Amino acid sequence: MTKKILAAGLATFFLASCTAKMIEKVEPENPAEREFAESGRAKAIENKTDLWQIFENAEAGFSVKFPAGIALGENLQIRVDAIAELGEQPLNFTTATAELNRDALARGEFGEELDWPLAKSKRVKNLGAVNAQDFLVLGRFEICDVIFERTLVFYSNDRQIVLTLVGDPEKIIGENAEFFATDSENCGEMSIWNFEKQPEFFAELADGNGGEITQKWFDDLDAIAATIEFFEPSAPEFDAEKLAGKWTSLDDPNSTIEFAGGEKIDFVGGVEMSRGKFEISGDGLLTVDEDDEIFEYQVDKLDDANLILLFLPRGNFLRFAR
Repeated sequence: MTKKILAAGLATFFLASCTAKMIEKVEPENPAEREFAESGRAKAIENKTDLWQIFENAEAGFSVKFPAGIALGENLQIRVDAIAELGEQPLNFTTATAELNRDALARGEFGEELDWPLAKSKRVKNLGAVNAQDFLVLGRFEICDVIFERTLVFYSNDRQIVLTLVGDPEKIIGENAEFFATDSENCGEMSIWNFEKQPEFFAELADGNGGEITQKWFDDLDAIAATIEFFEPSAPEFDAEKLAGKWTSLDDPNSTIEFAGGEKIDFVGGVEMSRGKFEISGDGLLTVDEDDEIFEYQVDKLDDANLILLFLPRGNFLRFAR
């Protein structure tokens, strides 16, 4: 297998095991302890995942648990992006691709490739309510790159979720020397992939025949994925004070809007074009009354620096920066 080398530089995206021991049952003397023991609550923690850490995203409407030995932001990376805001990002993480993949996964199909997946590793993984892309990334961009990432990509409430579990290169390489080689001319003495053996490396893991450390990394992702739950996403709260001030269109720098004194004012080239009284509901519905003509927008994002409005009923996004 020939390793592709990317010429242009691209930005890369990017248990504790609870061992139960049999102990002699001792009847608690403290009444509160006795009440707890007899209530059934003491028996509630039967699954080790009950003691795992939890990550939750209310806007996407999902949660996931992970063991204490895994650190969020380090060897467990979770990205949540509104599909409409992806735009054109590297490694095919684009709005257009996300829309295609969301629909493909709903049909049980893998869809378009993201990142730099090992072809043999590409799978559709069912997470209950939705399907996910499941694949390995073993290197990017150039021949010397060796990484161990197992990634899930799925969609919920118009958000793209990318969940990646990163393996320890030094430990995994040390356990799998037969899959690696050296290239002194390009990479010095460091171990690099024998690219023809990458499919075999994946096959061993898929069959559960990898080394102890390597198989644990691979299997941990399955254990984490099994804890993913989906729920009704909560709508962010919006208020008029957050809108106050001037906003410049990201699509047309000559176009600006201002929210002041209960009015929305539109300018082009600094010249006022229109104004109207506005109201905003707690769930982000923005209505503007311009001479008895009502315009409606759904606030998709509002923070100190950014404003994204969905113009209703046409459905096109209007993006502004403060």
